Amino acid sequence: MFLTDIHTHRTDRREGIVIRAITDPAAEPDTFFTAGLHPEDAQNFSVADFQTLWADRRCIAIGECGLDRRFQGVADLTRQKALFLQQAEIAEEKAKLKEGAD
Repeated sequence: MFLTDIHTHRTDRREGIVIRAITDPAAEPDTFFTAGLHPEDAQNFSVADFQTLWADRRCIAIGECGLDRRFQGVADLTRQKALFLQQAEIAEEKAKLKEGAD
């Protein structure tokens, strides 16, 4: 299995491919994207909040997701772990890649 992390907060153009962060996939119908619940947001969102995005044919991966001790004050590791495992299961069901948090 080959995994690539394209986590970005900037625009980068190489060989006709544009990699950038987008905030509204519906506004960009020709754009492929990833969507996931970052550990920092584990207290504010649930996996259910992402179901519509993950069902979109343009969603090619689930992520960024993972565990991060830096956000324990925001979301404890137990909640982070539960959300990560739920996202991993959904990624397997939908045969989509998982993009992990670093």
